[in-house]
Amino acid sequence: MLPGIHCPHYNEDNREADFLEMVKGMDTTGIAIENHCAIIYKDDQYKVISSREQAKAYKIQKINQRMIVTEIEKHAEYNEIVNM
Repeated sequence: MLPGIHCPHYNEDNREADFLEMVKGMDTTGIAIENHCAIIYKDDQYKVISSREQAKAYKIQKINQRMIVTEIEKHAEYNEIVNM
């Protein structure tokens, strides 16, 4: 099991702001996925897939009291989770 919290449909309603506050308050890593996007986990690896080019996934962290949102890049091959 992966540590942290997850937010599907990140680009709907007010989820972006709400999820940022949730991650900030829990002091953990968050993974957010927009509509038409998914992350496949296989053993200790992952890859981001989407049915629409603009659909994205993000890693959200609190670093030095700032919220950092980083896009998780799409690759054809699996990548090591530790490099996420």
